[in-house]
Formats: sequence, C-alpha cells, structure tokens
Amino acid sequence: MNDNKKFKMQIEPKVLKYLGPLLYTNVYSIIGELIANSYDADAENVYLTIDHKKNNITIEDDGIGMSYDDINDKYLDIALTSREDDMNVFTSKNRKKMGRKGIGKLSALTLSESMYVESIKDYITNGFIFTLNIQKDDFFSVLEDDEINFRKEINKNGHGTKIEINNVKSSIPKKAKTYKANISKLFPFFSDDFKLHICCIDEKEEQNEILDSFDYSVFDDLAFVKFYGYSEDKIELILKKIKNQELSKEKKFESIPSLKKEIEINNNKGLKVKKEVEIKGWLGALKTITKKNKTDIEDFSKSYISIVSNKKVGLFDLRPKITKNRTLESYLLGILEVDIFEDSSLNDMASSNREGYSTSDPRWKEFINLIKPEVDKILSKRAKLNSSDDAKKSEKNNKKINEIFEKIEKYKSDDFVDSSKKQKTKEEIRTLLELKDNEKSITKKIMISHSGKDKKFCDFVYDVLVDNNIDPKDILYSNCDDVLSRIPEDENIYNYLRTFFVNSVVNKKMHVIYVYSENMKGSWGAISEVGAGWITQSNSSIFNLKWNGKDPGNPNKPLDNDKIFYNFDMSDDFKITIDELELNKISNRIETISENVGVQSKTLEQIKDQILKKIN
Repeated sequence: MNDNKKFKMQIEPKVLKYLGPLLYTNVYSIIGELIANSYDADAENVYLTIDHKKNNITIEDDGIGMSYDDINDKYLDIALTSREDDMNVFTSKNRKKMGRKGIGKLSALTLSESMYVESIKDYITNGFIFTLNIQKDDFFSVLEDDEINFRKEINKNGHGTKIEINNVKSSIPKKAKTYKANISKLFPFFSDDFKLHICCIDEKEEQNEILDSFDYSVFDDLAFVKFYGYSEDKIELILKKIKNQELSKEKKFESIPSLKKEIEINNNKGLKVKKEVEIKGWLGALKTITKKNKTDIEDFSKSYISIVSNKKVGLFDLRPKITKNRTLESYLLGILEVDIFEDSSLNDMASSNREGYSTSDPRWKEFINLIKPEVDKILSKRAKLNSSDDAKKSEKNNKKINEIFEKIEKYKSDDFVDSSKKQKTKEEIRTLLELKDNEKSITKKIMISHSGKDKKFCDFVYDVLVDNNIDPKDILYSNCDDVLSRIPEDENIYNYLRTFFVNSVVNKKMHVIYVYSENMKGSWGAISEVGAGWITQSNSSIFNLKWNGKDPGNPNKPLDNDKIFYNFDMSDDFKITIDELELNKISNRIETISENVGVQSKTLEQIKDQILKKIN
C-alpha cells in the first residue's frame, strides 16, 4: 500500500486550465514536448505507443527516472526553471537540456483531462494520476504498486518514466509512418544514442517504426543547397547519404562559414552582457512545388525553414515572417541552428504558445538581419532557374508560334468567304496549339496592359488580384516587382506577348486588364498590346485612370468602349480614390475575372474590404 505517499502540485490548480490545453496546436508538438523531457532525462530509448483499441497514448523511456521527492519537489513544481545558468545546462551525459520552464509536461492535458505518471528510480516505483479536475489543497490520486508497470528492459535496469494519456479526446493519426514523418520534422537529430520506437495498434494490426537518424531524404528534391558553418566532413556525409546525386556531381551546393554578429543584451539578472548570435545549418530551394494530397503521410508543409535550438525545433516555419513572395517561398526548405535562442543565462524568448519566439527580443532582430539577405539570395537564384527554364521552352516553340500567327492572319483575312475553308483553318490552328507542355510553361491567365508611368496604380491592381487567390505566376505584368509575373529575363518582349495572345485564341480562360490613362495614349508598347488584344478578341476589362481628376476620356477604339469601364482617381502622392458605386462595380468585376480564369474568388464583401484597406 502507498497510504503514506502524497503528491501535490506547487501551483494553483486552476492555472492548469490556462497552460497545457491552450499552448499546443497539434498532436506532434504535444508528443514532442514529452520526448524532450525524455531527452533531458538522459534516455537512450523512447517508446511511443498509440493504442487505438484502448484510445490511449503512452510515452515510456529508459531515462534516470524520478524518486518520490523528485516528483514532488521538481516535477510538480510547474514554475521550477530547469536551467537558470551555465551550471545546470547539461545533463550527466553532457547533453544540452531542451526543457526550461517546466510546462512541457502539461502538453498532454491538451489531449485528455488526465494522465498516469509512473516512474522508477533505483528500482523503487512511484505513480499518480495527474488531472485537471483537482481542487486547491487536494492531492493527486496515488497509484498502487500493482497498478504501475514498465517494459521488461526498464524494470530490469530499474530506471525510467512512463506517461500514459487515457481517453484521448482528439482524432489522432493511425499510421506509425505518419508519426515518424511528422515527429522527424520537430526532432531532426535522432541518433544511435537517442532513438524513438513507434508502435501503432488497432483492431487489424500492429505497426512499428524507428527514428534513429536525421531524415536525409529532405535533400532529395532540392535544386541547390547552401551550408552555413558545416565542416567538410559533415557536408561530405550528407552528400553520401542522399539520393540526389546532382547536388554533388553538378556542384549545386556551396558552403560558407556560420553567420555571426555580437550583440549587447541584458542577462536574466538584468546585467548588460555581450553575446554572439550565430547561425549554422542549411538553406535550399526545391526543384518543383509539390502540393499535398490525401495520400500524404506528412501533416506539415513540404517546404519550410525551421529554427532549431538545443536540437529541438522552436519555430517550424520562418518563411511567413521573412518573405512576402508567397509563391517563391513555396520553394524554400532549410534548417537553421540558433542556440542563443535557448541560452540559459538570458531571458526566455519563447512565445506564449511555445511554438515560436518573441520578435521584440534583440536576438531575434539580429537573427533576422543576418538571415534575410541569405533567404533573398536563395529566392533570387530560384527565380532565375524559373526564368531560364521558361526561356528555353519558349525558344523551342518559336517556329510553331510563327505558324500559328500565319494561320490566325489567314483566318482573319477578308478572303475567307467559304465557311468550310474557314472551319478548316480554325482546325489547323487548334492542331498547332496541341503543345500542352508549352502552354503550361508560358501561358498566363491575366495580363495587366499599361504604361510604365502608371506603375503605382498597376501595383495596386496586381495586389488586389493576388489577394483574391490568383497565383502571381498566372499574371503577366511587365513592370511587376515579383519576378514570377514579369516577362522572363532574356526573353524578347514582343515574342512573349505574341505567345500570350496566340494562346488566348483557343484558351478562353484568359483576361486582359487595360489600364487606360493619358499615359497609355503615348505608350507604344501599351498600344501594341491593345491591338493584339483586338485581333485575338481576348476577354478584357478597362480600368479608367484619372490622374488628379484629369479624365482621359472614353477609351478609344480598338478598345471596346461599349463595355462598362471602371473609374479610379489617383493623386500625385499616389493616393487612390473610389466612390461607393465604383467600389461595388470594381469588386464585382474582380470576382468575375477570378471566376473566368478558373480561380475560387473571395466574397464581394471580402474583396471590398481588401480594396478599402489598400487605399486608406
């Protein structure tokens, strides 16, 4: 009997309901916190069992275990800091501790209102039921010795800990491979001396997987990679382990020293000290963007830049915080090691949800200053690959394009009076357009025809389109800041425009937005685009731009001035003005354009809100 044992939490019970259940957003982060505790306990093996028949999750390890006093004085003191200075940063096996604030253990309460905590140390067992439903001055229910059980090897060695989460209230994955793929993203540094054994049990079968090394397959889909602060031996090992031999054979990798910068910062005692922000790791760009499908076993994105500190992911994806190009950022992949984010002598900079960092901390600010230029270089290099590929494909099809235009001219000529001949020519045009690969590589869905002097207004139009779910790579806007929407480098502008309008002959999902202004009247390029649009009868909209109230007048032929056009006023300081009536008309038109090119539009109210936010 364990009548004399009492387990009491050193915190107000109601605080539990504001910590664990609210801090974690997915089952892998929850399991990850418990794995981190096992790592800090010097475990060499962690056993994760998901039993769908019993509806429970068990995490068991062969770490040092906890005595009765350890549980009461340390484990149940939720606010106890595990590493306040350099003296207690390392475990007895010289591992840098991952945990700090002692709240990771509460993560399991996201999945259930209670969990069994069982531990063995020096062959003496202790256990209790950790629950949310406890009142002040109450003690947790003690587990009797016959209720506590461990794996044979843990019993034999006399040390270890088990957390059993019962009556799991969330829907959780059923495949061991799914857990392996996703947990490896949060813990990229499993090894021979720290392994995760995964077992999933259901009515039909038992599945088993082991995580005991870094997942080198992340390099397999990279077009190129850049290493920071890695030794030659480490890079050589990576290149040997991966299947993507192009990286090494074609020298599609480079290596530079780690990125470093000294900063002055207050330590956790309030004293100013000098510290060094150092970034190691790697960044790369994917060859292609692969969309997730129902058969994917990974719940996380296939592209990400994670920040690792003390071997644990502190932020899974940096990209939204550092890039504005949503399409190009989809190519980014990398892992950055920044141990100063978990420096025990400094204040804790983890964000309130434990899945990121405080952006106001000096360490974060200097980190961004160091890494942003590197990310921009990777994006620029990837964009050039896109442009190069498109230019090559375009060049191969120039002959076909010329033939198409000859047929179009013949089709348009007045000599055609015989409808059967006209139909035959139409069929010939369609035959010449059977180059599907070429269509995919250079066809755009929307073109913004404009004068370069109206760029500020056209940027506004472009942003509204992108905000309404239209992919930048589907927009042709020659003065765009985003390389995906510009005409590819080294491509002849008129050849490229010709291709766009040729494709518009047979592809009805194309649309030209003409920005009509006094500037357009004097722009030869814009006038040429208007003419090409008229010849090929492309779908179009006219945005009538008044500079400082100066109306350019009704659009002239060959623009279709019988159509409704949409009026905007713009001042010399680039402030756009739209009245309520025009706002409604324009929002309707943006919705129609999106649907015409096969894009799921946002609601009219959402489009209006987007426009108003941009002009106010």
